[in-house]
Amino acid sequence: MRICLVSREVVGVRGGGIGTYVAGAGKALGAEGHEVWLLTAEENRAAAELLAGLQGFHRIVYAGDGVPVEERKHYFHGQPRYAHAMLLHQTLQRLGTSFDYIEFPDFEAEGLVVLQEQRLFGTYGATALAVVLHTPTMDCLRFNRQEHRIDLRTREICNLEDEAIRIAPILISPSHGLRDEVLARLGIERDVRIVRYPMDFDSELVVAPPRPRDRLADLRFVYYGRIEARKGIQELVDAFRLLPDLELTLIGTDLPCSPYGDSLRKFVARRAPANVRFEDALPRAELLTRLRDFDICIFPSIFENWPNACLEAMAMARVVVGSKHGGMSEMIEDGVSGFLVDGRSPTDIARGLREGVGASLARLDAIGTAAAARVRALTAPGAYAQQITDLVGAYQRDCVAVPTLDTEAHKVSVVIPFYNDKATIDAAVDSARTQTHKNLEILVINDGSPLPDAEEVLAKQAAKDARIRVVHKPNGGLSSARNHAIQIAEGEFLLFLDADNEARPDYAKTCVETLVRCPASGFVTPNVRFYYDRSGRELGVYNAMPFDRAISLLTNRVGDAGAFFRRSVFIDHGIRYDELLIAYEDWALWMDLHGLGIAGERVPRVLYDYRVRGRSMVSEDGVPNHGALVGLLIERHLPRVSSEDRALLTSVFQLASDWGVMLGARPLRYKFVDEVSRISRKWPRVNRVLRRSLDHAFRFGRWAGGKRGG
Repeated sequence: MRICLVSREVVGVRGGGIGTYVAGAGKALGAEGHEVWLLTAEENRAAAELLAGLQGFHRIVYAGDGVPVEERKHYFHGQPRYAHAMLLHQTLQRLGTSFDYIEFPDFEAEGLVVLQEQRLFGTYGATALAVVLHTPTMDCLRFNRQEHRIDLRTREICNLEDEAIRIAPILISPSHGLRDEVLARLGIERDVRIVRYPMDFDSELVVAPPRPRDRLADLRFVYYGRIEARKGIQELVDAFRLLPDLELTLIGTDLPCSPYGDSLRKFVARRAPANVRFEDALPRAELLTRLRDFDICIFPSIFENWPNACLEAMAMARVVVGSKHGGMSEMIEDGVSGFLVDGRSPTDIARGLREGVGASLARLDAIGTAAAARVRALTAPGAYAQQITDLVGAYQRDCVAVPTLDTEAHKVSVVIPFYNDKATIDAAVDSARTQTHKNLEILVINDGSPLPDAEEVLAKQAAKDARIRVVHKPNGGLSSARNHAIQIAEGEFLLFLDADNEARPDYAKTCVETLVRCPASGFVTPNVRFYYDRSGRELGVYNAMPFDRAISLLTNRVGDAGAFFRRSVFIDHGIRYDELLIAYEDWALWMDLHGLGIAGERVPRVLYDYRVRGRSMVSEDGVPNHGALVGLLIERHLPRVSSEDRALLTSVFQLASDWGVMLGARPLRYKFVDEVSRISRKWPRVNRVLRRSLDHAFRFGRWAGGKRGG
């Protein structure tokens, strides 16, 4: 088979468990005769010589190889991870190489765009695409007790990861525990293949087990690994407070995951008893030498996936006390090849040491020997390679080619509201007329335009194409025009196109294909190119994100005005655009759809272009009224909120909605930042003052409006 392992993290370059896994997987698969490629991050080129020395890999490829600079866009959301995922897809397409199997880690959603392309369009044919669970970011944060510190950028990454996990054709987990945790958090049921990570243990790990002892106090206890909350560090230190006659050494890299986001080691050490000692992390070779001096390795994780530290300790025939929460409960046979404790309970950790280890002092050597044999059986490289081979074979046998669709059997109603957009209506209507999908009607909704030549302008549009229908109604605003179109449209699908935007030729066809292939989905939100109206300069791409209730009041990441819907979504559920929420009607709609459980698809392709104008509806109506509009969102649309919480949220947002939030409003912010940049270039002396002022302004804006990363 030709296999491509995709990973930003590679052992020796960056990362821990994921990088170690990728190196081991490549070696195991290569040893069985498979042609294995590694696709890694651009920034890893600096370590090209080191990567070239990895065993088992046929070729090393870097994200961006063969992708022209002009095709690499700036994306507004989920940065920099979304751009990396897009670049990986572009690179795979440029390679022109057919793979039997492509595998991505869950972490940072590296495979998201590839998976979306395959789900919606079958872009990768019969290639088996897999995501391997290591521990998604949200689960790391939960078990590190950092949920109270999650910022907007981090939430975006979590949303991307979760979508990749949901839509991956093949999902792999090294343990049942990790599988169960992730599926429970996402609230989904799906097939997950259990495949243990391969490890080819070095000869240096073959050492004698600890010898039997007479007293528990004669044993030497160690924890090694990251000093991280989810590793059970606090619980372990508290357990040794209950065991004053024993001594514990903790060796590892300190991480900023105290309750306040700073050093956990300092936070724990200031209350640690005298029998607990912290040491800094050591190079791997030195650490393995040190481990020979210890008898018992303790890993009392709050939750753990399939930890390398435990695997290595068992391979070295150490007696391991591990947590029953997660993968270690599947590695260790309690009382036979180690001991299991409740890592969330200091009392149970202490009990496990006194009653478990203490009662087994005469057979520590047998337990260590059993641990070494157990871990080698679990992680045999040959068994891993055979599982992957079988998995790919089964997938390709059952794989059904994406059928060719008769998209022309489905009528699309393109809705273009018109009020005073005389300068742009021609381009909007022409972009609708030139769609490759021909079965459509174009509804130009005259929302009581005050222009003296409105009739002439609209007559010109109607004369362009027999499919154009001009509809007149009293002025009611953008939402009113859209709602009127919903009622009179004849199409199965609705494509909403504002009069100053331009649809790409394949917009309607692409979205019809998407919704026909995904019958459970109610709408499509594509990527959108933003550009300045006057200069034509490109700002970047608005990339659609999954709806996240936690950030839904801070920013609209789901989709801009030009979305594509089944008309039945509106007709069957009575949903309409809120005509009171000028400029924020899309936010409200996403909230309403989420409240009803109506899901949508995100197409990772640019399907229309959005003009950024100085006098847009957002800048003239949305930004000045932001506080009131958010208050209306809370009152009328935020799903599942009590009256008490509504009052609390309203108070918070009214306090925070002034100019700090305005700085986060797009497109006004783009124009503001662009103008400041121009001034600072023209007058360098004011550059320092501007930068300092902007830094303070945007710090406040991020706190108040949550627009960081946008």
